Amino acid sequence: MVPPPVVAGLHVCRDVLIDAASHEVTLTRSFRSLSAPLYPKVTTPFWAFAELYGPVAKGNLTLQVLALDKQEMVYAFKHSVEFKDRFEPVFLKLNMGQCRFPRPGEYEMIVWVDLDIVALRRFEILEETKP
Repeated sequence: MVPPPVVAGLHVCRDVLIDAASHEVTLTRSFRSLSAPLYPKVTTPFWAFAELYGPVAKGNLTLQVLALDKQEMVYAFKHSVEFKDRFEPVFLKLNMGQCRFPRPGEYEMIVWVDLDIVALRRFEILEETKP
């Protein structure tokens, strides 16, 4: 896609609310570190959110989560995307509740549109401990 889309933030958080009429976005409890159960259990619920602006065009959006210690992909999501107006945002609001993390450590979320990386976000997974 030429030019590649621009992303106004890539966030990981506990909840996302979007007002459809005003396009107001509320992110609840954004984080850098998340305590989560490890593989084979699914993680505690969280969301990935990004606001994308692009040229009038259609493309393919991919979100990947990589374990940085071994450059291992632990999650992937693919979907078509259409930018109908370059001033109208396309919201990526993705429930990450089915993601499985193999071990504690640093992870990176990458958003691609077609062949272009448009956003990166690093976060840390801590092993969930029972109180």
